[in-house]
Amino acid sequence: IVNMDQTTQQNTALVADTTKSIRNLAVDADGLVAKLAVFSVNERAMLTPAPAARAKPAAPAPRPSAKAAKPVRHSGGTAAAVAQEWDEF
Repeated sequence: IVNMDQTTQQNTALVADTTKSIRNLAVDADGLVAKLAVFSVNERAMLTPAPAARAKPAAPAPRPSAKAAKPVRHSGGTAAAVAQEWDEF
């Protein structure tokens, strides 16, 4: 039961962080819409396709290093402790 309680508290902290991030994103999106409103684009320009640009071949993706990832340690306690751990992550 203690383990279930700890997991529930961790999930609650993650949901709170996610909700805060979503609200910040919505505010940022509204700000971008307001800034873009000063530009005007006629409908004809929007319907005309842009000329195709020559695509350069993509560079190969870098290979991951052979180092192992550090394990994440949980203090397993209050939502505040979990939130602090998440901020450190």
